[in-house]
Amino acid sequence: MTSGPAQLRIVLGGVTSGVHSTQVVVNGQPAGEARWTGRTTGGYQTRGTFLREGENLITLRVPGEASRVEVNLLDSITITYTREFVAVGDRLEFPGGASSYRLRGFHADQPTLYDITDPRQVQKLSGISFEREGGATTLSFYDSLANRRYLALASAKAPIELLPASPNHLRDTQQRADDIIIAPASFLPALDPLVKHRTAQGLTVRTVAVEQVYDAFSDGVPNPHALRDFMTYARNMWAAPAPRFVLLVGKASYDYRDNLKGQNKNLVPTFLVQTPHLGEAASDDWFVASSADDPHPTMAIGRIPAETPAQVATAVGKIIAYESTSGASDWRKRAVFVADAGKDQAVFESMLESLAGDLPESLQPVEVLLSAHQGDVKAARAEIVREWNRGALMLAYIGHGSIDTWAPGPLFGAEHVSALQNQERLPLLLTPTCLDGFFYHPERDSLAEQLLFKPGGGIIAGIVPTGLSVPPPQEALMRSLFGELFKAPAPTLGEALLRAKRALPTDSPEYLEVLQTFVLLGDPALTIR
Repeated sequence: MTSGPAQLRIVLGGVTSGVHSTQVVVNGQPAGEARWTGRTTGGYQTRGTFLREGENLITLRVPGEASRVEVNLLDSITITYTREFVAVGDRLEFPGGASSYRLRGFHADQPTLYDITDPRQVQKLSGISFEREGGATTLSFYDSLANRRYLALASAKAPIELLPASPNHLRDTQQRADDIIIAPASFLPALDPLVKHRTAQGLTVRTVAVEQVYDAFSDGVPNPHALRDFMTYARNMWAAPAPRFVLLVGKASYDYRDNLKGQNKNLVPTFLVQTPHLGEAASDDWFVASSADDPHPTMAIGRIPAETPAQVATAVGKIIAYESTSGASDWRKRAVFVADAGKDQAVFESMLESLAGDLPESLQPVEVLLSAHQGDVKAARAEIVREWNRGALMLAYIGHGSIDTWAPGPLFGAEHVSALQNQERLPLLLTPTCLDGFFYHPERDSLAEQLLFKPGGGIIAGIVPTGLSVPPPQEALMRSLFGELFKAPAPTLGEALLRAKRALPTDSPEYLEVLQTFVLLGDPALTIR
């Protein structure tokens, strides 16, 4: 039960530049507006009798057209109010500060009182008196200590579920592997064919259930830091030689606590790093960074962002078929480049010509320019689909992008994936653009994901962005990648990307953004034939 006026304080962070305006609505009634400027934090504070008994709803709205382009992040909501010490559901948690206390509303005859100031040293308190009247109990006690926190309850809640720790030997220093594959336990059977395939190639493969990682490195609690600690431990403490590849198999989500109840769950988490253009963006490279001060990767890492074992089986089948067919096929001698138009046309087409010029003589560049179709996206899209279906060693899109579309129109998007019938002629997808590899959305799948899991076509793998970035560092990464990818003998895709990233500088925020947020969706041990 509340008593008297309350104070509401909200802290927001601006991701986009310019003036920010966010309306505050409390229980359906306008309560004011937060206004601030730039990529900084802004606050709003008010005091009044706006709270009600039971649930309260606070809504934040960006008004008008600004909601289409403005991006803000919620930092905190703090409500300070006076509350009567009345139990709800035979439970009451409250701060200290008085000397004598009377707690009402318990149904149990003798509730238990705890000092929970230090959660690691909870103390059961004595010296409590009880008064029973009208089927309710009032608890009274005295405590002169300041800065305490208490919990009174009728009985301790039983845990929802008790699970045994999964037996594992991840901290055994006699372990060794060339290739570590981490996935939910339910996905591991679908990965068996890939394990056998890589083993036949001479790699020592170790499959690890993500639940085992949590048990060994975070006391069973799902936590991306556990994955990073495991990879660091395996690299430094397992028997030599150190692992070369890490393959994460499972969808991630920025909704770590599943508050949105979206279709995509956080099966194998990623880590969100701070970037200059998007704010927080996913970085799997964070797991294998050299150190806290050096973000360059130490192992080749990739991800198959599957939601189901069936998707795992689809991706694995593509990999094995791709590496089991001849590299002399004519379609493997083609490289398709697609360029956006608009106000940045010159930038995009210049990058296209630069990258095409870096190809070895054995590869024939095929250019699909939106400008050549005078902005007719349907005609350009038809040419993209036609060239895609003919097959290519690689396909690069250079231009503006979003989570599941290329260029306005869209030039190509998720709704056009069904038109692809390139069968086993699977290209490596390269997209120096924005958001094309946003594999951590709780409710949507990125275009790159849909292409990766497309049966009867699509792509074999993709080097794609999880965030926003600008062309110069995008081009630098692509040119560095081309320099590594076409060396003889052919390197694995993951190791080519690893060396390309290690050549990038990190003293520029824009270059660091590209290094951390361009991810490999696919198997890092794959060889592009």
